[in-house]
Amino acid sequence: MGYMNISYLKDYTSIRDGLRDMSSKEVEFNTESLFLVLFTLSFWFVRSWLIYFLAYHLTGYETILVIAGLFIILDGYHAIFNYRIEKLRKSNIPLIRSISDTIFISVFIVYYLINFI
Repeated sequence: MGYMNISYLKDYTSIRDGLRDMSSKEVEFNTESLFLVLFTLSFWFVRSWLIYFLAYHLTGYETILVIAGLFIILDGYHAIFNYRIEKLRKSNIPLIRSISDTIFISVFIVYYLINFI
């Protein structure tokens, strides 16, 4: 999961350039569909939220649960309101989330290795 974040951060400028050159008319599927919103939220659950819930259950720190809750709200907002290419172009939420997830996963792995192994 950390690899997905690092890969996204490494390719961020090319992704941003691709979005800049694309318009909503070029997309071959309906970006406003409920299925796409649910798919996006499911992806975020597997990619990110699950790690936070696992970290909470292993450590018991309620701060992790609060951070996970904030990220769930942020990801939900992004999935519901940034569905058009024009809005995706302006949104920095995926970048912020990838940076924060990379930092959190790195810190959690170090914490886990120090305290549980």
